[in-house]
Parts: sequence; structure tokens; C-alpha cells
Amino acid sequence: MRGVDPRLAVIPERLKRVSRIAVFCSGKGGVGKTLLASLAALIAARR
Repeated sequence: MRGVDPRLAVIPERLKRVSRIAVFCSGKGGVGKTLLASLAALIAARR
């Protein structure tokens, strides 16, 4: 039997720093969701 992954202990600490969540969704593929999400992350990181 395998033990619990030690990386799981880090998750709650990292989530404490999360203050906002942005969701980019569409019912259709190929509309640029990944591009928008990555650009939003870059802009937020620079602020």
C-alpha cells in the first residue's frame, strides 16, 4: 500500500494566498480560453 503524497500537504498553504478566482469558459472549443487565461495571469502577476 502506498502512502499519502507529501506534496498534498503544500496545497492548503498555497490556497491561503488565493484571493480571487477568474473563470474563462465557453461551450465551443477553439475560442481562445487558454490565451485569455494565460494573458490574465501574466497581467495579474505584474501587478
